[in-house]
Amino acid sequence: MNKTEIALRLALEALETSMYPQQKQLKAIPIIKQALEQPEPEPVANHELQCVCGAVWCGDEMVHPPNKTTPPKREWQGLTDVDVSKILDEQNGFYTFEKCFNFAKAIEAKLKERNT
Repeated sequence: MNKTEIALRLALEALETSMYPQQKQLKAIPIIKQALEQPEPEPVANHELQCVCGAVWCGDEMVHPPNKTTPPKREWQGLTDVDVSKILDEQNGFYTFEKCFNFAKAIEAKLKERNT
């Protein structure tokens, strides 16, 4: 018994046991009884649905193809000691905050260059 059927049965019981039913209530009783007599429809898989990715139906399940737009993952390329030394030499030492900041940004840029 689903929620709708439970609600209809409760409403019917309330209407049928009402001491002074109104005209609208009396009209609702046969309509509710008719609705309760109807068999519940069986769920049907809708094979009309299409997915934008080109998925296909396999029985009752939609199977999605692998995502071909995602590039294969590359192995992370870090910096060698020589790379870091070159960047450090370009900064002419890094004793001030500004030079430290510039050094960090240069390291970040080199890593981005290697890994994108």
